[in-house]
Amino acid sequence: MKQSYLITARHIHDAVSKVEGLPENSQKKVNFFTRQFIDALSPSNFAITNPEVLRETVKSHGHNLVNGLNNLLRDIEAGDGQLRVKMSDTTAFEVGHNVGTTPGKVVFQNELIQLLQFNPTTKDVLKRPLLIIPPWINKFYILDLRQSNSFIKWATDQGHTVFVISW
Repeated sequence: MKQSYLITARHIHDAVSKVEGLPENSQKKVNFFTRQFIDALSPSNFAITNPEVLRETVKSHGHNLVNGLNNLLRDIEAGDGQLRVKMSDTTAFEVGHNVGTTPGKVVFQNELIQLLQFNPTTKDVLKRPLLIIPPWINKFYILDLRQSNSFIKWATDQGHTVFVISW
């Protein structure tokens, strides 16, 4: 099965990569998406053709499959009917305790963002506020994990009024 997959994958990739007349950017996109398609069809991505999954299924008497199904159902429930894959232990972090430790408040909110405001801790306040727009994939918390290494805490201690977007 593995050899059949590898031969088929090579054939598909070779056939697609030899298409002539495509601009270089288009050729790169075609190669990328072809590789994604080929990788998605790998036998290791399917329980019935993945030897590790089969071994674990026999060893655990199928409990691994039941646990996986329970995880899937939990992720669908957490996503309110849509799949929202849990990436970390949501109970490991508590806002204000070990993440988001600098006191602040939400001053604006819509479906996309929350705008948080952190007031300066100094008597003198700088004229211009500081606006931080973190990448949407990275929550602002990365800048405010603990008081000892919090950029937001440092900025407010320098007299900045800090605004941060939380996606």
